[in-house]
Amino acid sequence: MNLKKLLTTVVFALGASMSAGAMAQVIYNSGADNSANANLINNGFSVAGAFVLTSAYTGSTAFDFSAWTNAGDAVQSANWAISSSPFGTALYSGTGAAPTLQSQFTNGSNYNQSIYEISLGNISLGAGNYYIQLSNAVTAKRSDAYWGNSPTIGLNGYQTNAMAPWNGAPVTLVTYNSTPGTNTSFQLLGTGAAPEIDGSLAPKVGFLLGCLFLMFGRKKQSTEPMLAVSTI
Repeated sequence: MNLKKLLTTVVFALGASMSAGAMAQVIYNSGADNSANANLINNGFSVAGAFVLTSAYTGSTAFDFSAWTNAGDAVQSANWAISSSPFGTALYSGTGAAPTLQSQFTNGSNYNQSIYEISLGNISLGAGNYYIQLSNAVTAKRSDAYWGNSPTIGLNGYQTNAMAPWNGAPVTLVTYNSTPGTNTSFQLLGTGAAPEIDGSLAPKVGFLLGCLFLMFGRKKQSTEPMLAVSTI
């Protein structure tokens, strides 16, 4: 491999490492699933979790959420949307999104409690209050799917159903003991922050600089006359 090819390989490797490290930014985290209560996100029901952005965000985004399914079942797809009010006009949305399973265990109610991740693509939101919605979840066994709750202080999630008696009216989620004031369990991850070069990239940066030095050093040497060395 010649020097130019080697340098190109190093540049691409460095860029890939920086891109991979950028996904560590947590945009919002509502807290862990309380493993005590969850709300239907299929069979006509939709659920919206509340979140707050203290500053504007723009970037590629992933959405992790806690879901409950019957033992041996799994979520295969779901619809999602982001709005500024519960079940309001969608600012961003996706239909039939296929989530990726991150982790799973059997909770005390004998349900599979799992963390799934959906890629939302690039989004841009200003500072403020928002809601992220899940609906029309489809499981492998075509059974019930639920979004787990997290008691986020000061923020309320909502559930709705187009059928009577709700007729599409948002209803505030309640905790397992019927006390108002609970949210859904989820987090938003993104690449909005500029990636930083940390210690793990130092050897690659050093190698890249070394290659540049060799390249320019050799070019300079080839254009200058060699010094005569006297043996006397």
